[in-house]
Amino acid sequence: NQGHSIPVDVELEEKTPPDILWHQLFGYSTWKDLKTALIVFNKDNKDFSSIRRTIECWIQENTKQFKVRNGNMWECILHREDTNTDVVLSIAVYDISV
Repeated sequence: NQGHSIPVDVELEEKTPPDILWHQLFGYSTWKDLKTALIVFNKDNKDFSSIRRTIECWIQENTKQFKVRNGNMWECILHREDTNTDVVLSIAVYDISV
């Protein structure tokens, strides 16, 4: 039986979400879509709080206003440059790592 567990520090750094994420999100929506959602399921990153901090930093820097619905859900007003409209962006993050 090889059932050994060893604690491992992977030294993950907080990173800004890639611009392609937002480009892809808006790429699938149309000019008349005024509400959109981003749902993140974390199954690999053991440091779930770093994911939340990264999202919170991005929201504070890139949205016109936002509300925290609970610790893992945000509702934001984001200006969409290509259509010159404000879009409601709901973000939900779930930790499903085992």
